[in-house]
Amino acid sequence: MNPRYRRALVVGKFLPPHLGHSALIAHASTLASSVTVMVCDLHGQQPPAGDRASWLQAEHPWADVVIVADICPHASTEPCFPSCSPAWAARLTELGLSAEVDCVVTSESYGPLLADALGVAHEPFDPDRAAIPAAGRQVRAGLTDSWSHLPQATRVGLHRRVVVLGAESTGTTTLARDLATTLGAPLTHEEGRTYSWRLAAQADAFAAVEWTQEHFWQIVFRQRQAEALAAAAAAAPGPHGPWLVCDTDALATVAWWERYLPGVPANALHAAALATRAELYVVTSPDGVPFADDGMRDGEHLRHRMHDRFVELVATSGSAYIVVAGGPAERVAAAAAAVEEFERLHARFVA
Repeated sequence: MNPRYRRALVVGKFLPPHLGHSALIAHASTLASSVTVMVCDLHGQQPPAGDRASWLQAEHPWADVVIVADICPHASTEPCFPSCSPAWAARLTELGLSAEVDCVVTSESYGPLLADALGVAHEPFDPDRAAIPAAGRQVRAGLTDSWSHLPQATRVGLHRRVVVLGAESTGTTTLARDLATTLGAPLTHEEGRTYSWRLAAQADAFAAVEWTQEHFWQIVFRQRQAEALAAAAAAAPGPHGPWLVCDTDALATVAWWERYLPGVPANALHAAALATRAELYVVTSPDGVPFADDGMRDGEHLRHRMHDRFVELVATSGSAYIVVAGGPAERVAAAAAAVEEFERLHARFVA
């Protein structure tokens, strides 16, 4: 069937993108050869417009997702004024976004007004939300109850990360596993450890491995890949919302690069690690933890120096962090309390 329109325009805050939005965009694609999805951006909104646009683009790669600063004069939670549509039409024309648009597809009351202001057709879609009973305000009010109404890209994007890191034989893996169980959260493994075993097998011994920059970049890539897979496979969020527990990350890999590639600057890796840093870090203290050699560890004499470097890296990252000590129960209780406190202080949604 030939599309009736050249280009359809879909407009919204998408805060956050849900399956109702997905159905709306999919419907627009049946009506027009091309679809522009415009994400309205208001300073201070959470999640930021850039994140929302990325999630939409991931779900709808055939659409053109753009971000435009919100020019509506009213509160973002209030319906549009009649004067909003002519102002938006002028703005879209100024930005060159209305040149090919000959159809506006919406589920909102402002749809006909915007279409009239642009001089194009309006195609309503499910204005009563009968097909998919999802609304942004419902998702923001109860994320766990609305989890089934979110597309996968939104689910993955809404996961916050708590990373457990520390020097060798300081209980990082044990704590990560215990914390994931306590939070009811997915867990990622330490990819550097898995990769190290692979290199050791190829070199016949861990001590014979000749580390290169590419090895560390591979570890970082694989670690991020593991995180994405774990978040995509996650079931309903735990009591503190969607969190992902990570046994190390790229920031920790900076310290290992410095250890095994002395004299080779890790500036690029450090910059990449900061760009993808977690919301919360938990550093495991070596104090009171006996060193256990598992056949790969060789840095008992460096444990405190490595610990200090991990603390320095997270302290200067801009992310929240804590250092945990004591027995396993004390550590997991402190880490879980830090997650709860972070959730209390940092709203997931700001409309």
